[in-house]
Amino acid sequence: MTNRAGFFWASSLILACFPTSTVAQVEILDVGPGQREVTGSVISAETHQPVPSAVILISDSAGDVQLTTLSGVDGGFSFLPPEAGSYSIQVTSIGYGSVEGAVRVSAEGRIRLRVLMDVDPVELDQIEARARPHRITTDMTFEGFDARKVSERGVFFDEEEIARRKPSRITDLVARSSGFRILRSRGRQVDVESIRAIGNPFHRGNCLPDIWLDGLRVRVGGYKEEGPGLLYLNDVINPENLGGVEVYVGLSQIPIQFRGTNSVCGAVILWTKRAWVDRFEPPPLCR
Repeated sequence: MTNRAGFFWASSLILACFPTSTVAQVEILDVGPGQREVTGSVISAETHQPVPSAVILISDSAGDVQLTTLSGVDGGFSFLPPEAGSYSIQVTSIGYGSVEGAVRVSAEGRIRLRVLMDVDPVELDQIEARARPHRITTDMTFEGFDARKVSERGVFFDEEEIARRKPSRITDLVARSSGFRILRSRGRQVDVESIRAIGNPFHRGNCLPDIWLDGLRVRVGGYKEEGPGLLYLNDVINPENLGGVEVYVGLSQIPIQFRGTNSVCGAVILWTKRAWVDRFEPPPLCR
């Protein structure tokens, strides 16, 4: 049953929608028995065309983000609530107004949604672009390392902390962050994977974070299966050459300059020691 105030009820699943306009809204298309699951699609309220790469944040009743996902090229999305209860849903996309709603999920039951988004063009200031030769730099103060550390949005290891811990592998540091666990291949530690996606039947492979080295993204993260050509975290650089590490376990934590369309599995940002600043080539990769 739906009323005009934007509240929906069906079986033991209740969804309350709080649209940001008279058009943008979250609609229930179908509710039924089955595995506890929420699926849906994000479309433009004006053209009814899919809105790809919309960011969908799912938070618990305390306001803590529990799940983050992106809409696909067809606007579709899905997530499995970790347990029965109330969750808030926020959908945002560049060029559209945000849509917020709340859903109460029962222990068993599935629900299918449709998210309508109003077009909200973003007017950009005029910019002047000038080309200049790129040079690898590890000046972490210049790159904003210290400022991001104060924000407390991720887990940070500076050169002093790295020296104190004496890690033999990069995963020795990153796996200390809640939200990641060690990934092994052929009996050795090779990487970390996001625990948020473990057991998700809608994706194949491991949920691997983006990897950045001195401001350059060297691996696009996402759901990856083991195979030739896959760059593992422990193969990027020897830990003794590390000057700083930033670890972000979810898309909502990642600073905008390090965020991509496949960053749902988090990001690991590596900075080499400042001894490399005067060199024009990055340090050698591990063999």
